[in-house]
Amino acid sequence: MTKVVVRTDDVAGFFARAKDAARRADQGKPFDGRVTLSFEDPQRMFAVLSEARRKLMLEVMHEPQTISQLSS
Repeated sequence: MTKVVVRTDDVAGFFARAKDAARRADQGKPFDGRVTLSFEDPQRMFAVLSEARRKLMLEVMHEPQTISQLSS
């Protein structure tokens, strides 16, 4: 199963994660099955998310919750 992470980050953070991934590949280590979508600007991130996902993100940013808590 692939986990998708949506985040905001700067260019330095992006390249740090890319270098770490390259290092892991060079060492033959497995990847963790995660895909990260990184946006430098939070407004651009919210522009591409659906309305339901925006509401979910705002809810979690207000008060961290588990999936079970969010679905009830």
